[in-house]
Amino acid sequence: MTCASLPRRTFGAFSLLALLLGPGVASARTVVTIGTLAPKASTWGQLFAAWSRAVAFQSNDELALQVYYNGQAGDEVAMVGKLRAGQLDGAFLSATGLAKVYRPIVALQLPGLFTDWKKFDEVRWKFQPEFAAGAKEAGFVLAAWADIGLTRAFSKGAVLHHPADLQGHRPFAGRGDDGALALFGAIRGSPPVPLNVPEVLPNLQTNAVDVVGAPALVVEQLGWSAQLDTVNSDPLAVAVGALVYSKARIEALPENLRAVLLDTSKIAGSTWTKGVRRADDEAYARLKAKMTVVTLSAAEKAEWTEVCGSAPSRLAGPTFDADLLARLEAAAR
Repeated sequence: MTCASLPRRTFGAFSLLALLLGPGVASARTVVTIGTLAPKASTWGQLFAAWSRAVAFQSNDELALQVYYNGQAGDEVAMVGKLRAGQLDGAFLSATGLAKVYRPIVALQLPGLFTDWKKFDEVRWKFQPEFAAGAKEAGFVLAAWADIGLTRAFSKGAVLHHPADLQGHRPFAGRGDDGALALFGAIRGSPPVPLNVPEVLPNLQTNAVDVVGAPALVVEQLGWSAQLDTVNSDPLAVAVGALVYSKARIEALPENLRAVLLDTSKIAGSTWTKGVRRADDEAYARLKAKMTVVTLSAAEKAEWTEVCGSAPSRLAGPTFDADLLARLEAAAR
């Protein structure tokens, strides 16, 4: 089989091309820079590498991706600032960064709104045109969704059967994660510790933080799991992510290279989402084998549902448009 005979619109081609095309794309004339907090050796890094090879192949080496891993381009807020300033072309962003791109997107991961992928997928695609238009008006291209996993409560020496069990503990909340801030705000005595992702591990190591709400894959891949010993089996929310570009940079690309970049971005995003969801499930299976697993009773689930359900109402008006929240809640039922 030759390179030319490989299917160009499947991720199977991405993986095989990564092997066939060799180590680099130095002859490419146009470089697109992308920032991410993911380590190069992580699941996410492996997907970026395969996608980079596919971009080089599809463009006949006229286009290359330069990926800045592990926060080399700054934290997510800094990355969005660089997108606006033309110092970075694209970025993979979680809720922290997406809140700076187009805040309504972050409403998708409000606690309790979605706790499984089936309903979430249905609703997100329904709202996709609205989110894409909002991002475009703000100067960005929402090129592909790239989910992060199901958010669960992990803790260090804390067994969280009831929301009140959080009192006296120090939960992490990502800067810009309005949902987490609203959730902890509904539970008296558990003020969150706002941190950027790179700050979490050192704060776990010094016990400045002892509760983390995050997908299992994040907890494992970023090294947080060594500092945690307990996990709640029931997800609290979904953790969304997206690949975002500077609109100005996309429009400045030659039409053929723009098509290659955007087409492969969609394939990469779809593959990323499927692969990461599967990897998140596998990471949870590994972690729960090593940790104390908290399984909630029906009554305890009802307590968490009540607290999570208060988060959207706390954010309606000051943070999110009340109409948007009402439509999302109605669609989620």
